[in-house]
Amino acid sequence: MRNHTKYQPTAASAKKVSRKRSNLNGHALPVCTTGKIRYRDRTQAQDALTVAKHRGAAARALGEETHRNELRAYSCSACNSGWHLTSQPRRDKACA
Repeated sequence: MRNHTKYQPTAASAKKVSRKRSNLNGHALPVCTTGKIRYRDRTQAQDALTVAKHRGAAARALGEETHRNELRAYSCSACNSGWHLTSQPRRDKACA
């Protein structure tokens, strides 16, 4: 016979995760310790980058000012293989 009691997390099992709304689908996504939205994989980050670029182009076409200028997605070492967006151009490692 099954036990039909509801699962009640204990204080030890509850983990507080900070979240921010995403332009990707309006759902709240986790935030990295760096303060940036954390995407689970490269595909999700690339999708968010595409949405950001389209929204920026639409804003400029309407004559609106926008300070957002995401250029690329990158893997973050701080959040264990999460992905973020940045407006910084890719650094050339050969010039270091």
